[in-house]
Order: sequence, then C-alpha cells, then structure tokens
Amino acid sequence: MPSIPNPCLMLLTDRTRLTPNWTLAQVVAPAITGGCNLVALRETDIPANHRMTIARFVADGVKRRVPFLISDDAEMAGRIGAQGVHISGAGVSIAEARERVGQEGIVGASISSRKDAEQRAGEGADYLLIEYDWTSPERILAHFRQLVEGLAAPIIVGTDMPVERVAECIVAGAVGVAICSPAMSAYDKTAACRAYAEALNSLL
Repeated sequence: MPSIPNPCLMLLTDRTRLTPNWTLAQVVAPAITGGCNLVALRETDIPANHRMTIARFVADGVKRRVPFLISDDAEMAGRIGAQGVHISGAGVSIAEARERVGQEGIVGASISSRKDAEQRAGEGADYLLIEYDWTSPERILAHFRQLVEGLAAPIIVGTDMPVERVAECIVAGAVGVAICSPAMSAYDKTAACRAYAEALNSLL
C-alpha cells in the first residue's frame, strides 16, 4: 500500500487566500522549504481546462520533491503525472480512483464522521483527512480522540489549527496535520510553515 510521509505536514491549496501578486504555483516552493511534505491541489470550482493549466504549473513548482495530489480528478492526476488523488466528496470510490492513478499512486479521502472513516478505510484509502473549525480546540480534540480510536487507517487532521495544538493532534492519534493559510496568506510563507513542521518534528 502506498504511504504518506510520517509525520505528515499536508498543504491544501486555496487560491482565495493568496496574498496579492502570488500564484498557487509560487507558494508551493516556500511551503515545501518550510516543511510541507504532501501537497494537494483543490480549486475544484474552476473549469477543468483552466484547472489543468494551474495543476501543471503547481506540479512544476513541486518538482516531485514531495507527493503531489489532485483533488477529485484522478484522470487529471494521471495526465499530469501527479502522485495521487484526494477524494473530498462521496461520489468517487477509492477503487475507481486507484484504477486511474495505479497501485503505486496515493489515494486519500476526506471524512467527517466515524462512519465515513470506517467506510473509506474499508475501501482501502491510504490516508483519511478530517477538517475542523478550531474555535473550540478542547472540544475538537475530544471528538478527534473518539474518532480515531481503533481506526487502522492513517488520519491527518486539519486545517490551520493553532500551532501549539499540533503536538496534541499527534498524541491524540493523527499521523499529521493539514494547513492552508500559513502558505497562502502569511507574509513569510516559509517561516509560517516551518513553525508547524518544527512542532511535528519536536515529537520525533
């Protein structure tokens, strides 16, 4: 089974959070320098041909230094040579995605509940991603501990939790954390991402 980095610092793109005069292709280099070791292109709301162009530019920025995934389009992932696909909705099965990207490709899935997690893990997802609104960190961490208890699949928790909560996420059972704004919005993108990477690596 393909594996993701451990610990994993996943970058989820969001062009609406970009600082002025930056493109998605430009932010990945400082994010990777800062420690992001898995990159997923989202931007699923734009036309396929335009998204394909963006994906190619982002892939050039990643330069295969870390795994690069395409959200919800396994065919596009295969066409541009991405290392896998991230499924954010319920409409695509893990098996369908893996058929497109091959047995060596990474196939992950977003989940929102224990039921989702068990279903996607049973389908053979290489990792799971759950995203929270971190306005109530203690409540979120309690929910996450219950979610991951006894779950076999690696799970990444997101997104943009306070950096001081990263260690707690790992202790609670996460294999990594997902971030977005530190790479998209921060003035010093490398330093912002590095803070999360250092919080992860401090546990090694």
